[in-house]
Amino acid sequence: MFELKLRIYIVINHWYLRGTLRAFTSFSQLEQRVKEVITKQATVQRCNASVNLRPNGKEPLPPTVNDVGLYKQFKNMVGDLLGEESFVEASPIMGGEDFSYFADAIPGHFAFLGMQDESKSYASAHSSLYRVNEDALPYGAAVHASMAVQYLKDKKVSKGSDTPKDFHDEL
Repeated sequence: MFELKLRIYIVINHWYLRGTLRAFTSFSQLEQRVKEVITKQATVQRCNASVNLRPNGKEPLPPTVNDVGLYKQFKNMVGDLLGEESFVEASPIMGGEDFSYFADAIPGHFAFLGMQDESKSYASAHSSLYRVNEDALPYGAAVHASMAVQYLKDKKVSKGSDTPKDFHDEL
């Protein structure tokens, strides 16, 4: 959002730019580069600039990065349960997810469940026209349940067992 105090034939003396920054790397790298570019460009124009990328004092969402081991396990699990053609490799996206906090603390994997019904029109998940394709839900539940069972087998966790040594209690 731009906020400009603009009048015809008058040069504005200040303006604000507000928005969201997203990246595939750590926010600190992005923050440093944005500050550097903006302040140096202002100097070129004989202006002053200040940059505050944390106006509410909070840390921004970290990028959502999948654990490589869990990614491979997920890909194999989908292939085994639903057929290899059911796993579709996606390019990284710039979405912001609360899940990032979990995956930043412990190994995590974030994936999308394909919901498109070819017989109906497509609508984005953030659209008021979006409708859940309930026929896809059992497949997603099966993959997630299988991942959980495999995790418990790999960690040798059973009812009444001691907590495994690599158990994470950060959250």
